[in-house]
Amino acid sequence: MEGLVKLEQVTKSYDRRVILQHVELSIGAQEAVSITGTNGSGKSTLLRLIAGLAKPTSGMIHRHGGSKQRIGFVPDRLPKLRLTPEEYLFSMGGMQGMSKEDISARLDELLALFKMEDAAARRMNTFSKGMLQKVNLMQAVLNKPDLLLLDEPLSGLDTDSQRELIRLLRHMKQQGIAMVMSCHEVSLVEQLADRCVSIHRGSVAVTEVRPLEEDVQIEVTVPASLSIREEIGRIEGILSYDEHDTISDRYVIRSRQHDSDHVLFELLMRKCSIVSVQASVRRYTGTNYAQHPSRQEGREYA
Repeated sequence: MEGLVKLEQVTKSYDRRVILQHVELSIGAQEAVSITGTNGSGKSTLLRLIAGLAKPTSGMIHRHGGSKQRIGFVPDRLPKLRLTPEEYLFSMGGMQGMSKEDISARLDELLALFKMEDAAARRMNTFSKGMLQKVNLMQAVLNKPDLLLLDEPLSGLDTDSQRELIRLLRHMKQQGIAMVMSCHEVSLVEQLADRCVSIHRGSVAVTEVRPLEEDVQIEVTVPASLSIREEIGRIEGILSYDEHDTISDRYVIRSRQHDSDHVLFELLMRKCSIVSVQASVRRYTGTNYAQHPSRQEGREYA
């Protein structure tokens, strides 16, 4: 796999406080890497080093293509500017050296992909967090980057907005864009990451994320007369169920793929309405803790 960015023995300190130490990490083309760790562990610092927004205290960072490498950066929040998405993105594209014709063509493409055509001329200070995050992502991919860096992209978003953003990121990955994202949401690691970088006390551990087993997620509306705990909980093959919407009595039920036909039949027999059925891959991280070997147990994301 061709490497886009390679960190060799990188250490970063602020005011004599070591944030990251002796980091060895390579980011491959078309690869998705998640960065996990507690608040203040150095996730954002690592992203800034990869982006070239911060310089290492010691060690080397090599970039394939040098200054010609295009990197898109999605900060953890975008302010509610008194600009429309069109105005903002034209400004950002101009700063990146894009022509007005190229910006206009790319903007039309992104507005359609992000389902934002109706909001293109609205002021961003009226936008929800989910809409702002879409614009945030649009500015980062405007010039078709080789590498996309995201700082807590799902933070503060509701469930529907998180699903929509994951859909968009999966599309970006399919288009061949490599990405590195700091996150704490298991769903993002499950659905996007090829490798997971865990930061602990300034050291990093790199683990490969491999498919474990495919599950099926079933969204249903349950009749008011039905006791979810007594009836749904007894159906053989159900792994878990979570309340999705208290007003409409909507639940998300999870089962193994080979049990899904039986589970669907039992739900229909109990007069539940099936809203959606989708496959989801359960994944776990095989462990390669070169830097902090005291944490060598594998972790399953279930």
